[in-house]
Amino acid sequence: MSQKCVGHKKDGSPCGRWALKGSTICTSHGANSRVRIAAKRRLATTEALALVETLDLQPMEDIPGQILTLASEARALLDILHSRVTELQSLSNVDKLGQESISAVLGAYQAQMKQTGALLISIAKLGLSERRLAVAEADTLKLATAVQTGVYAAGPKCDPPLSHEDMRMILSTIGKHLDKAYEN
Repeated sequence: MSQKCVGHKKDGSPCGRWALKGSTICTSHGANSRVRIAAKRRLATTEALALVETLDLQPMEDIPGQILTLASEARALLDILHSRVTELQSLSNVDKLGQESISAVLGAYQAQMKQTGALLISIAKLGLSERRLAVAEADTLKLATAVQTGVYAAGPKCDPPLSHEDMRMILSTIGKHLDKAYEN
């Protein structure tokens, strides 16, 4: 939604021109390329937030996994922006609009570098990799204990070949011990 420029004429009266979309001022009152770039960035963010509001969002499960996925996406975005910056370096003659585009891409790249770095530092402080490893090790130990208990409970019936009934009994015993292991 556009608004009138908040600038004033030399006589002190309101400007009356339309402000640049996403900005509060018109080009006469300083809507230079930096202002236009910032306005475009604000508009893109506003549009994205409006789309998010239309989504039927559900609570996240596996939050550590989601955080690690977010880190991967942030890193991928950083890589994409880096390739665009590299492409822009090959341009020798660009007009004013091209310079604004280059500036916008460089700004986005710098902002993404900062965000990705902060995200990775936060993830490292959480110790998610170590936590996931500890959970996997605990799960393996519980499974091994349940299998061992099930096999011991079967006793001499474990000599091959096992009947379907003997195998069901062993698996049932293992299942019961797994249930007990995960209750704690």
